[in-house]
Amino acid sequence: MTPEVRAILAELHAEFAEADAEGASSNDIVQMLDDFLTRHGFPSVLYGGGDR
Repeated sequence: MTPEVRAILAELHAEFAEADAEGASSNDIVQMLDDFLTRHGFPSVLYGGGDR
């Protein structure tokens, strides 16, 4: 695993750990994951990001 990937995963883990400690719901976690991935260049899957 590259240092860049390790840093990205550490950032994601820290965000999830903080949200869990604050009592985040599963919907909150899904929203966080979508926001995190879009910040890193992936398309959103929650805001009309695909045909359903």
